[in-house]
Amino acid sequence: MAKRILTGLLIAAGIVAAVWWGPFWLVASVFGLVILGAQQELLRMPEGAATRADQVAGGLAGLAVLFVAVVGADGARGHSQLIATIMAASLFVLLWVLFSPHPMQTAAGRAARLLSGMLYIVVLGATAILAVRPEHEVLGRTVLLLAAGAAGVGDSAAFFGGKFLGRHKMYPAASPNKTWEGSFFGVLGSVLGTLLIARICMPELPVLQVAVFGVIGAFLGQTGDLAESMFKRSAGVKDSGNILPGHGGLLDRIEDRKSVV
Repeated sequence: MAKRILTGLLIAAGIVAAVWWGPFWLVASVFGLVILGAQQELLRMPEGAATRADQVAGGLAGLAVLFVAVVGADGARGHSQLIATIMAASLFVLLWVLFSPHPMQTAAGRAARLLSGMLYIVVLGATAILAVRPEHEVLGRTVLLLAAGAAGVGDSAAFFGGKFLGRHKMYPAASPNKTWEGSFFGVLGSVLGTLLIARICMPELPVLQVAVFGVIGAFLGQTGDLAESMFKRSAGVKDSGNILPGHGGLLDRIEDRKSVV
């Protein structure tokens, strides 16, 4: 527990410092590496794991999406470029499996795994890089910190609320330890986390809008967490990796709400 808390505190401090004070190129580079690392963890999970060649192909497709998110044009033109790149990258991974299907029994699983890594991790992760692009100025960085606050504080509140007051299981087939009571406290924590960050970073933001942001962030975060738990349960693994002491892998830290802080 102590190792988990210490790792969580260090990660949280690093994220806040990088997002608020770091230059765009540094934030984008760090986020890009984390996103690609999480994608590779998903591809390497057992039970239908992608081949080494699949991992390289998926990584290249993800890198193309992140590259456009970093250096693409501003405004509507930049969004159009990113959407086109996402479509092209998704088509690329499908064609990759189509032209290397053997053994045929695993082809569908490989295609699904590659697309999941692209859409579930890379595309969603690219939105974090878009938020801190220079044209969005302080508002973009504040929004990203609000999302981090909704996840981080919600994580801790859900963990302790479920540990001490949890009685009713939420989805035991995917995540045996998650409870409805913990989920409720997680929502409260997400709202409080976003309100606190908004008060510090941009106090002029409307309180109601920030609170709604926290509720939506809690719902999306807990849904993503259950999805990752389902992936790991189906693959028969406890953690997606072991790069972070007490927290598992990068994908665990991005999605898993079992960790403290």
